[in-house]
Amino acid sequence: MFGIMFRVKSKPDKYQELVEFLKRDGKYCSDKESGSLRFEFYPDPNDKYVLYVYEAYRDENAFKEHQKNDPYQHWDKVIRPGLEEFCVIFKCDAVWSQSE
Repeated sequence: MFGIMFRVKSKPDKYQELVEFLKRDGKYCSDKESGSLRFEFYPDPNDKYVLYVYEAYRDENAFKEHQKNDPYQHWDKVIRPGLEEFCVIFKCDAVWSQSE
């Protein structure tokens, strides 16, 4: 299993747009990407404009396929450049997973 977790901070006036985009992206992953296993995001209890996003894929190739799809292209070209902060926490293969 290949996973990525990142922290994003939106501009206050863009927070709801970010949440709605992530919901659409997650739905696209579950409906159209067979290699996508998880797509979740969590709030930061100390900052209402921060989210932690976790994505899991069958393997790194499935993640690379995900990057070719329309939602990722929109993320890369429109959403991500408009964020106040973006930080990858990890991006690697799992040491162990209950799903394997």
